[in-house]
Amino acid sequence: MKQTIWRVLLVLMMLFFVHHADARKRVFWLDSYNPTNKWTSELGMAIESALSRHDVELKIHHMDTKRNNSVAYKMQAAQKAVKMIKEYKPDVVIASEDDASKYVVEPYFKNDSIPFVFCGVNHSGDRYGYPYKNATGIIELDPIPKLIFSLSRFHFVDKVGYLAEDGTSARINGGVYKTQTRFSCVEYYVASMKEWHEAYRRAQNEVDILIIGNTSAIKDWNGEAAMQTIRSQSKIPTGCVLEFLTPFTFIGCIKLASEQGDWAAQTALRILDGVSVSSIPIGEPVDGKLIVNFEIAKVLNIKVPKSYTDKADMVIR
Repeated sequence: MKQTIWRVLLVLMMLFFVHHADARKRVFWLDSYNPTNKWTSELGMAIESALSRHDVELKIHHMDTKRNNSVAYKMQAAQKAVKMIKEYKPDVVIASEDDASKYVVEPYFKNDSIPFVFCGVNHSGDRYGYPYKNATGIIELDPIPKLIFSLSRFHFVDKVGYLAEDGTSARINGGVYKTQTRFSCVEYYVASMKEWHEAYRRAQNEVDILIIGNTSAIKDWNGEAAMQTIRSQSKIPTGCVLEFLTPFTFIGCIKLASEQGDWAAQTALRILDGVSVSSIPIGEPVDGKLIVNFEIAKVLNIKVPKSYTDKADMVIR
């Protein structure tokens, strides 16, 4: 009799734990890039930190479309991602960067029953038709007008250069930068370190200031080699909007991956708590950092006034 009672209790306990495990809410993070990408790493830390304080199961999938930039690869990666999402049956999906929206969310899940929260979509969600009845998110805005204004304090500006990897987001950025400035803009898109060196040298004589864009898709990127070119060839002020590029530029007006990730995760949690996706408006970033690199300033023979460095969030010496 006692053995029978214990068996019944054991079965009930097992059923309780199984039910409890099944009851956990599921979040699927679909990332366009790869886990070693600096921006993705910071984004992921913010997402995981926000979700870790709640009883939520997180599944992560990286499409790796920055290092593999062909349309054929992206379409294949999208089909794999769609299959994984449907099999996992998440309660909400966080989709980061443009390729996830372009190749997965819009063609396969627009106005679907699964809620989506996007982040890292550059400048506007209009190109994907956002928002949907099942999707909201936060736009990734580059503080380019602020950056150009900052650089113009140290050099006359008539023509702006933009040097970046050749990829979806980089080209979107280049197109938007042209509309955000009253100056003419020259774009340099490169796929290799050799091309980056050549474009950097050309820009010194073709433009007045140079914005350094993302280099993550340059497979043979070498920071030390880049610094050699910068030290020997630089004539004009340079700037960036990504923190990991600040060692290579004079001024950084930095957008934050952590803000994107935290907003997306907190919004996902609101949806899990029952808030309607369609009631959550698309967000825009509010944070940012000003970083001044004195090492590059010395290369350019630029004297930075104390009044300017006092405004900086960080100074590199």
